[in-house]
Amino acid sequence: MDLRERSNGEGDLSQEPVGKLVHDFLDESKRVLSEGTRILRSEVESAKSEVRREAKKLGPAAAFAGSGAVLLHVTVLMLAVTLGMLLAEVMPFWLAFLLTAVVTGAAGAGLLIQARQKFAAVQLKPEQTIHRLEEDKRWTRGLTQSARSNLQQNT
Repeated sequence: MDLRERSNGEGDLSQEPVGKLVHDFLDESKRVLSEGTRILRSEVESAKSEVRREAKKLGPAAAFAGSGAVLLHVTVLMLAVTLGMLLAEVMPFWLAFLLTAVVTGAAGAGLLIQARQKFAAVQLKPEQTIHRLEEDKRWTRGLTQSARSNLQQNT
């Protein structure tokens, strides 16, 4: 059914049939939803890529942490041997073990400090993707408001 209305003396303002307006609205809604889905998928892929890039930075930090932990373990063992030698035999021979323990302990501590710095530099939060999603949200709101105002003007 074709509905036509005339305004109160402001001229002839014919309107589209209600069925066509509803059809156009549904078509526009589908297009907006489709575009939103496409944008969301794109942003999810972008977030995955960003997280992968940041996760790759964890490798060297983990290597430093592992190396430091091994050396500190050796340090504890060397200190234990040093103390055992010190108590068992009071001889200058223990000094060699003590110096070894101090050196390996310092090296292990240095590696752990480097590992801590590298861990602190890694950011797993996908900042760029979050920013783009916020922009997409604003764009979608604007598009939705525009579609609503166009629909209200056409009715």
